[in-house]
Amino acid sequence: MTVQQPPPQPQGAEEGGGESAEPGAGSGEESGSAEDSGASESREPEAEDAMACAADELQASLEPDNNREASGSRTMLRVTNVGGRMCQLRGYGGIQFLDYEGNPVDTALNRTEFNPPTITLQQSQSAGMDLTWDIYQEPCVEPETLQYTPPGDDESAQAVWGLGAVCRGGLVDATALRNIWGG
Repeated sequence: MTVQQPPPQPQGAEEGGGESAEPGAGSGEESGSAEDSGASESREPEAEDAMACAADELQASLEPDNNREASGSRTMLRVTNVGGRMCQLRGYGGIQFLDYEGNPVDTALNRTEFNPPTITLQQSQSAGMDLTWDIYQEPCVEPETLQYTPPGDDESAQAVWGLGAVCRGGLVDATALRNIWGG
């Protein structure tokens, strides 16, 4: 199954929402509603001037949760700002699994939180989202790579998956992005 990313959102549009995507329904990058983008004078100018993070400014990595009984079904996706400027992320973005040949496989993202915050990343700062999935209920996919597409972008950062099968048709539950302090 080929999954296509939606067209990029206009500058100022924000990802949000708590929508669910059924397995095979797409990359899980469901459009949230754009919020009022009117700037208020009470906002910090530095945060207001930050632009959305682009995929080429982010490095994606996976950090398995080894402290949990079912550690094979939980990981944190970490995205680190490796660009030359401060940037912002809001909500979830999209994920897509690829097989060993680089072809898309069934992927669905279930967003578990509503009204996600906007995360401002200075250079070398990271944001993370927790990913959980079923390893028993077929059908299953065997991803080699996870692509992460930042909100409002159509390019992706990639991380080697190496965490085994994702069942229920590639369905992944995800928390919204949050700041990760200390690295």
